[in-house]
Amino acid sequence: MKRTKLILSMLAIFGAPAAFAQEQGQDATNPFYVGVSGGVTHVSNVYRTGEGSSGPSGSSNSDMVYTGSLLAGIDQRYGRQHLTADGSINGNRYQHNSDLNNIGYNGRVGLDWHTIQNISGNFSLGGSRQLGSNNVGYGYAPQYVKNVQTDFYASAVAHKGLVTEWTLDVGADYQRRSFSATYYRRLDSRQHDVWIGPSWRPSDKLRLGMDYRLSKGELPYYSQDVVLGTVESNRFTRKDIDFTGAWVLSGASSFEWRISRGKSTHNTTVGQDFSGTTGQLSWNWRPSGRFSLQTQYVHDTGLSTSFLSFFGTSYNNYAQDQVTNSWRLYGNYQYSGKLSFGANLSYSPASLRVTPTGAPSSTDYNFRDYNANLSASWQYSRGITFACQAGRQWRTGAAELYPYTANSIGCTGRILFF
Repeated sequence: MKRTKLILSMLAIFGAPAAFAQEQGQDATNPFYVGVSGGVTHVSNVYRTGEGSSGPSGSSNSDMVYTGSLLAGIDQRYGRQHLTADGSINGNRYQHNSDLNNIGYNGRVGLDWHTIQNISGNFSLGGSRQLGSNNVGYGYAPQYVKNVQTDFYASAVAHKGLVTEWTLDVGADYQRRSFSATYYRRLDSRQHDVWIGPSWRPSDKLRLGMDYRLSKGELPYYSQDVVLGTVESNRFTRKDIDFTGAWVLSGASSFEWRISRGKSTHNTTVGQDFSGTTGQLSWNWRPSGRFSLQTQYVHDTGLSTSFLSFFGTSYNNYAQDQVTNSWRLYGNYQYSGKLSFGANLSYSPASLRVTPTGAPSSTDYNFRDYNANLSASWQYSRGITFACQAGRQWRTGAAELYPYTANSIGCTGRILFF
């Protein structure tokens, strides 16, 4: 739970149903699959323009988006090793905003491995390319241009069994994010971290762990002098002590958590040094075979939360040097063997502190980001699935933070060949 997963999807960006997204993994009874999917979505606010604003001249801010994808995956065991991989190539076409047409991708590869002497671990890497948001908040004025966001991650973990209940864990992660549009390149970031620590599992219902984590990263285009045209890089170092755990309270309820005490320093006064407590808490509840509920709360700096994944969909956080809070709730109801319904809601309150040049004090601007979706998925046969969804994204707060509302509704179909 503590490590990151960047499983990004173009369908998710345009509000694809969560139920359909969760089904994109491979069938456990088949080692390979290939397939195709297609869909259409109506988006009411393509550029996420703020209240009282309009999109670029000559464009239509309300548009139909047509999506087509090629899918493939593998789930194969080789002795004690387990290889999984899945990916897609996605094409998006806009009816009225052809300059936003884009071909993207998303994919991941994972390997669970085991050797002698109670040594095991896993390795994973993945990435995606998709259109980024034009209205990211945090004081960045929306720019009505095509902005392609590219993400990449790699993660490796090794476990060494010490005695029956104890394990020594060692790991390393790397994440990178970049944007194609010059204006948004100030949000580019890269980060790597290493960690080591023991974990204790007295039973199959409880795991407790502690580790030391060292993180280093860079915001290569963090600030720009508009007069001189120079760009200032912001490099940072962060050290944390993590206390992690997982507890199966009952057959229907389980918790996972991380509580960290850490400190970060920056090489420039533009970055904000940080010292304090951060954390993450997840609760999974399945009171019956038909209904499941997942919740997650994250309290961390923006560079950490931006790479977190909530139930398969990444959360983009651009508060690169601020502590932020994020809530996510996802529920699913399996009405029958073929029909299921899903709903999810995310809520992120935040604050932007602005200090005008020469001003004796700062001003805090508070705002809140919301995202809500309802979905329904129908599995016609083992390889054919249809799904529809309705979603809404909105921000409330001061006009300087560009509040907006965007609605979407659409349907998608998928055919898999095993």
